[in-house]
Amino acid sequence: VKCDEGDRVHYCVTGRSSADDSFVHKFEASLKESLDVTEGYAKDVAAGKCAFPGDAGLYGTMEAAMQPSSENTKSAVEYYSNLILGHRVACDAIKSHFYGFLYPFRTDSL
Repeated sequence: VKCDEGDRVHYCVTGRSSADDSFVHKFEASLKESLDVTEGYAKDVAAGKCAFPGDAGLYGTMEAAMQPSSENTKSAVEYYSNLILGHRVACDAIKSHFYGFLYPFRTDSL
């Protein structure tokens, strides 16, 4: 897998990982295993044989909604739609997630 300068892995430090002395080693081993397994898929994506699935599409969609540009939108209509409504739609989607899935007004304990 080719890495360009500036490429990075995002990881959120948690209490569990910061308290584990062997975490860095486990993380490096897991990352290497993941890269080894996905190397073939990465080549297919780079060759245009398939699209990259998963969360990356969501991040790209949110970026296009929040900060539309000619690079992250497919047409002028999509660009202007995101420019006018994208931020509001993204905020509403986030609110819906919290209200629908996390139910912040719950009074009973789980």
